[in-house]
Amino acid sequence: MIVLNCFHAGTVAGEPMKLDGMSDLFDAEFAYPLYGRITAVSTDQASIEVEFYDGIWYRTIDGHGGTDKDGRPLPNNYISICTQVWHLGAYYEDAVAGTKEYPSTCTFFEERLIFGATDLSPDLIHASRNGSIGDFDILSASDISPFQPGTKLSSLDGATASYTTQGPNPQAEVLATSGMSLGISSQEIAQIQWIRGLVSSLVIGTTRGIFQMQANNSESIFGPTESIQSRPTNALGGSRKGLTTVRDRLLFPLPSGERLFEIGYDLSADGFTAQEISVFNSDILDGGVSDATLQQDPEPIYWIITQEKNLIGLTVDQAQKVYAFHTHLLGGENATVESVASVPAADSGNDELYMVVTRTINETVVKAIEYIPAPWEIGDSTEAQFFVDSGTLTTHSPSPSNTATAAHLPLTSVDIVADGEYITNNGTRYITNGSGVVTLPDNYTTIYMGLPYTSEFLSMPVVIPDPQGTSFGKMQLASGFNAYIIRTSAYEVAAGHPDSLQWQNIPLRTPEDPLGSPITPVTDIQHGRLTTNSSRSYVMGARSQIPLNFEMAAISLYMESSSR
Repeated sequence: MIVLNCFHAGTVAGEPMKLDGMSDLFDAEFAYPLYGRITAVSTDQASIEVEFYDGIWYRTIDGHGGTDKDGRPLPNNYISICTQVWHLGAYYEDAVAGTKEYPSTCTFFEERLIFGATDLSPDLIHASRNGSIGDFDILSASDISPFQPGTKLSSLDGATASYTTQGPNPQAEVLATSGMSLGISSQEIAQIQWIRGLVSSLVIGTTRGIFQMQANNSESIFGPTESIQSRPTNALGGSRKGLTTVRDRLLFPLPSGERLFEIGYDLSADGFTAQEISVFNSDILDGGVSDATLQQDPEPIYWIITQEKNLIGLTVDQAQKVYAFHTHLLGGENATVESVASVPAADSGNDELYMVVTRTINETVVKAIEYIPAPWEIGDSTEAQFFVDSGTLTTHSPSPSNTATAAHLPLTSVDIVADGEYITNNGTRYITNGSGVVTLPDNYTTIYMGLPYTSEFLSMPVVIPDPQGTSFGKMQLASGFNAYIIRTSAYEVAAGHPDSLQWQNIPLRTPEDPLGSPITPVTDIQHGRLTTNSSRSYVMGARSQIPLNFEMAAISLYMESSSR
């Protein structure tokens, strides 16, 4: 908001306009007057709307007829608009009218800062000058007006004050690097939801489809002196929530939030094509997407928060055509996730996933910021296994001790891993005291303590070949399994009907790992027998309920089917 005096040479829309006497414009003053034309005049001539040719827009909210703001009369052939509210640029907040006109999305593209999608102009974007992201002028120089100046109004009191325009300024020109405003070429009102640069095009997601905007000539700069193509690529409406870039492709949900698509440049089609990703798990996004973020390292995972506040992951490897959804059930009572953000870790170089989590702890609703640290990798010590939710690390050095503290988890059942060993209270979990402290029977150096959770995998219904074709719909039975585990300390397997699985613990402790010592993580292809019941709907699964590393690369069953 700025206060200034505005003078114009007439009261008819289309006539030239000059601003003079500016003060306090964001702690700076213009050293030159601004010139433009009147675009609208109120019937009582008390307010006007003006377009200024250096790319800045102003609009008056209040006017005072033929006097200045102090009530001094002006020459009869001039009207002074002494407003108290002026707007700088296309985006503003009008305290008088109670309106806000701000862009809802932005991006960087070819050395330009691009804003777009206001309430009044939902299909319009504004691009800064090339190489100058804070400058949106359309002229070759910011201090050149498209009109040559006339006689400057230097006094409000003088009856002889006058102002005339001298016609176009020959020095003012629009360059390829100038700022510009562009609209979407659509047969319907297409409200812009997001803007992203992809390959050599500006990709714009709207409520009526995805649009591609680029210079007509691939050798030309994206600017106002070139022919800019704006054309639809498909009719998929986009949502503002959940957009992310995975390498050279975009992931985005539809407005419903229940369907997820990927769009990217297809060389064979010479354009952008889209494919649905949620088709691989059609109901996992039921309710829609409320928030999302991309974790790029160590694995590209697209993390999604649903409207029901569940945490969903999508592992993406486009080169291998891998799109794998996974649901994450957090430990604790009534655990939900409010929002997520991926943040580079300062020490490892990996991305860490930060979450705002709400739980009921000791009958109290608690909200906390939690994060998933870097994964446990080859070469990490057995004592560094951190697989509890909302966990804490208690270290006792140089002298070991028998206490662990999680002050935010009072009177709560917890899992504990001490010096790499899973610790229980005679087979049951420990419960913290009112201060979140647990006292153990032995002394330890490194103690992880937090909420328990279960890591579980269940397959789709298993179908095997048989003499009549496949076993689909027939009674099936599994007698054994093969599993390829990696650096795993504990796991269980099961097979059968999904509602009546009998989980079997697979022992991994060897004579080299006596009781009272940590289990050495195992990497091996394991074989075992299974006790199962026959079923027409047959699944296999693996899980771990112990807070130690569990990683499985493959699992298969020894199966047979009946002719019935």
